[in-house]
Amino acid sequence: MQLSCADWKRDTLGEKQYYKANTQHNSACPYLSFSPEFITLLPQQEGQILTTLKMPQGNQNIFRNAMIFLTQTNEQELAAQSLQKSGFIIRIQLGVHAYIIPTALQKKSIQLTDISYLKKEGKRKLRVWIKNDGELPMESFLRLELMNTDTDEEIRLEAIPFNSLPGEAYWVVADLPETLKTGKYLISAIADNGPDLSLQELWADAREHVRHEESRFALALIATPPQAIEFLTVDHYKNGVTITHPTLTISGVAGVLWTIQVRAAGNLQNGSFTIPIEGISIGATSFTGTGINLLTGSTNVAEWIF
Repeated sequence: MQLSCADWKRDTLGEKQYYKANTQHNSACPYLSFSPEFITLLPQQEGQILTTLKMPQGNQNIFRNAMIFLTQTNEQELAAQSLQKSGFIIRIQLGVHAYIIPTALQKKSIQLTDISYLKKEGKRKLRVWIKNDGELPMESFLRLELMNTDTDEEIRLEAIPFNSLPGEAYWVVADLPETLKTGKYLISAIADNGPDLSLQELWADAREHVRHEESRFALALIATPPQAIEFLTVDHYKNGVTITHPTLTISGVAGVLWTIQVRAAGNLQNGSFTIPIEGISIGATSFTGTGINLLTGSTNVAEWIF
């Protein structure tokens, strides 16, 4: 078995592309060493390899990454194979991610900037352009919702997990259901980055039945940082809770249907008494800003998500 290190990054389709060690600007390979680099294992035998990480010197607040490969070499089989004209040799290779993340790096952020519809190999698809514009690697879910603007039917697609490194941008692709009817749809794309970050949302208006039509950007909503809605007193339960979010930003075009979604941590619980979260109504009021009168002409609704 042999240990080695390689650089890697994702391409515009989200696929990992590998490069020689220390050829990328944020390579972690120069700071990794293995002892020994080769190890021989007999059947049922175990072994240990010491992996050492040497931290970069100086004030280098740079995220670095690499892939540590453990590769089965099969030297005897390779030598025997060289004497034959044809045949296959199966080798096992395991990869382990290695990250160097300075403590000064704290920003987590995912942006959705484009939605488009395409048809490939007879299958209808939606793709969303995501960008990690933060300082840390992210594990996220892309949630897509469609609403038929003629029938008001809502379709929620299965959440798609995706990972990203700082600076990466690529397309996340989702298959549309074969049973989806031809029509005009309002599309909502949401990046769910976990309970400690706000939802990043992008809306688009797309005529699904037109072949390869690029959907039109319609509305973006950003709320940073997230704010908690808490029921702490009897008065809260009687009269409700109001919060002010001064950094909520909405931009888009007039007449767009939109929804504010609020993540529910669970039902309201007080001892043995429970109030289902579905029984709590929520709404958005008192928007101010340039052109806000155009946006509030749309459906001003808020809803829980789980």
